[in-house]
Amino acid sequence: MGHYFDAAELGAMHPSEMTYNLFKFPTRNVELLRAGKLVLKIERGTATKPIGLPLWRFTAVGREIVQLLSHDGDEEQLIRVGKWFAGKGADVVLGETIDEANGKIRMKNLQRIILDP
Repeated sequence: MGHYFDAAELGAMHPSEMTYNLFKFPTRNVELLRAGKLVLKIERGTATKPIGLPLWRFTAVGREIVQLLSHDGDEEQLIRVGKWFAGKGADVVLGETIDEANGKIRMKNLQRIILDP
């Protein structure tokens, strides 16, 4: 299980009332979420409405714990988040950043993320 999900199980994080809304605008068809060198490329797919990703907050103890965690990207966590988006109709690919210049990210696709059968 991913480090951040472990932190949630320890009570170091809790759900907030905020959401990060993807595909708010009809012309926006691709969103990227980054964690270190890892990237989730989320394409609209069959989703016809915005997708609201629930945001979590760290407790005071959680803020101390997160400083001890690696910030290189938690692959397990991104796969779980990617599967959540796939369940909402999005097409999701996990990738790794190769290069970044002029606000553009080049990435190497590592795997397509789909829901478990």
